[in-house]
Amino acid sequence: MKPAAALLFFAGIGQSAMACQVAGPPPGGWVDEPMSHFRDGGFSQSVQHMIYEGRAPVDLIGGFVGQRLIYDTSCGASEVLLFLDCRTAEAAIVDGLSHEGGDLALFPGSSIDLIQKPQGALDLRVIGSVDELVQISQSNDYPASLDIMRSDIVATSLAYGFEPYMGCKIHYPESVGAQQ
Repeated sequence: MKPAAALLFFAGIGQSAMACQVAGPPPGGWVDEPMSHFRDGGFSQSVQHMIYEGRAPVDLIGGFVGQRLIYDTSCGASEVLLFLDCRTAEAAIVDGLSHEGGDLALFPGSSIDLIQKPQGALDLRVIGSVDELVQISQSNDYPASLDIMRSDIVATSLAYGFEPYMGCKIHYPESVGAQQ
C-alpha cells in the first residue's frame, strides 16, 4: 500500500472511531435519571451516556411473556429477549444477533428480530417451555441462558428498579410469576 493511500485508510478508521466516542461528562458531572415506568410495562433509564429500555411485555399465549430489552449508547443499540413462563416463574435471556446498523464494525449493535421468525429460528408462539427456548437458541448459536442476571441489561436495569416479572403481573396477574 502506498503511504498516501495508507494515510487515507487509517484516517477513515479514526473518523469512524471518533464518531462513536462518548464525550466527557457535562459540566457538573453525569446525572442518572430516575427510571421511568410506563403503564404498558415498559421502562426507560438514562445512566450517564447510556439508555436502558424495556418495551411493553408481549403476551405470547399459554402463560408465556416476552419483552425486548435494549441497551443504547452512542455506538449502537444491543437487544436481548427476556422470556418468562409465568406459570412457573422460570425465565431465560437470549441475546439478539449482530446487524450492520451501528457506527463501528466493532460494535454494530444487535436485534432480537434476527433470532425470531421469519428471519431466525425462534417462533415464540409455539415454544412450550423456557428450557425449549434455550435449547433451540443454543442449537442455532444464539447466546441464551436461564441465568437472566448474566445480562448487563437486566443486571443494571434491576439496580434502578426494573421488575423482570412485570409482564406476568400485567398479562397473568394470578400466576406464580406475577408473585415474584
